[in-house]
Order: sequence, then structure tokens, then C-alpha cells
Amino acid sequence: MTAKEYIRKVYDSEDDDENLFSKSDLYLMSHDSKGKPLMYERIPSTTRKTLNLGNMKLLIGTRECPPVSIPIRFPEVLQYNGDVDFDMVPFSKRKRFLKKGYGIHFFEYDYLFVHQLSNNIDKVTIELMKASVVIAPDYSMLVGTDDEFFNVQSKWKSMLVTNHLQRCGISVVPVATWGDAESLKWAFTGLPKHSIIAVCGVGHSRSQGSIMLWNYALQELERQLEPTVIIVYGPETIIPGLHTPVKFIKDYITKHFRK
Repeated sequence: MTAKEYIRKVYDSEDDDENLFSKSDLYLMSHDSKGKPLMYERIPSTTRKTLNLGNMKLLIGTRECPPVSIPIRFPEVLQYNGDVDFDMVPFSKRKRFLKKGYGIHFFEYDYLFVHQLSNNIDKVTIELMKASVVIAPDYSMLVGTDDEFFNVQSKWKSMLVTNHLQRCGISVVPVATWGDAESLKWAFTGLPKHSIIAVCGVGHSRSQGSIMLWNYALQELERQLEPTVIIVYGPETIIPGLHTPVKFIKDYITKHFRK
């Protein structure tokens, strides 16, 4: 059976007569002869590198079976309420700053840290012991996909590494991450209450809808976790309805190109 024959067999079995094009026709029009989604070419190269990790690019255009309810137990993450008044350096630039007086964060593209955490966690742990504080890894979450597996897995991996580093005696600030509005149902599950919590504040201002989701997510984070301080990696901005003290860390673009 050829790829086209398979597509027509699977998709056309669900078609109705009201559609102008069959589902298999729509699939074949949006993919090349090798089954690669055409929209993949329009995705920014940096996003493509993230999607390449673990073959997550295959999610684009992938059909999925009906959802199932699987209980998830996230690794334990302890609160941190120590000092955070340090110069914060991204993980990929850490080599010259692994010493007291500096903090290390992971607010950068996943491909800049995923392989090191996956393949050299023991070496990375020894390195991070030299820093004054570490902000937990911020694994990316996808927006616009029905598949929650990738996003839940990102949260699980972040909490696993956080747990490991904390057990090794490293001061680690927990990170909260979310994707779309649906992810807020579980995004803060397992994170500690009454702790400093860090979030990424870059990339949410592309539309009015994303700004509204960003503000709502922070309010929900405040309601569920009652954090002592929220660290935001990104340009300073007013966050309406938020009562928790906020500490901003200048992102790379703001720090180096926007004076």
C-alpha cells in the first residue's frame, strides 16, 4: 500500500458529502510527496530546531486518537525564598560565570540546553553548584496543537531536573510554564506554594489575545500558588490585577539592543 493509498483509506472513511474536498485531498494538498507538512517551511528556523527535539515536528498535521485520562505524578519541587539579587546569565553563556554572585537561567531556546541536561546531567550539576542560584529549566510548550503530551512532558522534565538539582544542594527557583488556555488546568500542579516563582515574559505580546492570556495566567498563578515573588524574564511591563511583588530580568534583546 502506497502512502497516498493509506491516506485515502484512513481519511476518506470519515468523510461526508458536505465538504468541497475530502479529508485525504486536504491532507495531500498540505503535505509534500514524502509526507512532510508544507507549513513546516514557514516556521521560523529557531522554532524548527525546538520542534526537531524528540521528533516533535511530526505533531504538525498528525491525526490523533480520542483523548484518554492518565493520572500524572510530577516530581516534587521545593520552595525557594533565598536571595535572587544576582546577575542572571543564560545557561549557554555560563562558562565564565560559574561563580558566586551570578545566577544561571534557562530562558532560551531548548536546543541550547536540552542535550546537555539529557546526556551530561552529572557534569552540568557539578558546574551549577558553583553559581549562587539557578532558575529551573524552562522547557518549551507548544501552542495550537490538540496534543497535550508534549506540554505535560515539558513540565514533567522541568520538575524532574529541578528536583534533582535541589537534592544536590543547589538553590533552585521553580519555574511555571504554560501553553494555551487549556494548559492552565494543570500548568501549576505540583509547584510549591509560598515560593519565589520564575516565568518567561518573552513572546506573549504578539496579539491582544496572547496578552490577555498572559495576564490571566499570572493572576491564576498568584491565586493557586500564592508566591512570595514572581521573577519575570523579559522587559518591564505593568501586569494588571497582580498583587505579588515582581522582579524583572532583562532578556537578551532588551538588555543589548533596547536602551
